[in-house]
Amino acid sequence: MYAFWVARSDGPLGRLVEVLSAARDRGLAAREAIAARAAAERGIPPAAARRHLCHQVEYGFGPKARLGLTRFYEMAAAEGLAPEGCRLALAPGAAGP
Repeated sequence: MYAFWVARSDGPLGRLVEVLSAARDRGLAAREAIAARAAAERGIPPAAARRHLCHQVEYGFGPKARLGLTRFYEMAAAEGLAPEGCRLALAPGAAGP
């Protein structure tokens, strides 16, 4: 599973990429604390919570993820679930660490 923000290229993005990138970076820096809190609150073994946030979650958007998203879009468009002819364009700095 992968989550990301999507915006129209003709929309008023302003500082959106900068703000979202900074939020991601703050979250990355706090992974250990987030894992410890989640483990305590949810009864998850601390090592499992840490492993999930620090080693299993992918925080970047590299070529493999881009290819997967492109393929998903093509399949959705073929089924009439997405408009045809859209082009994926990443904002500078949006691909992640």
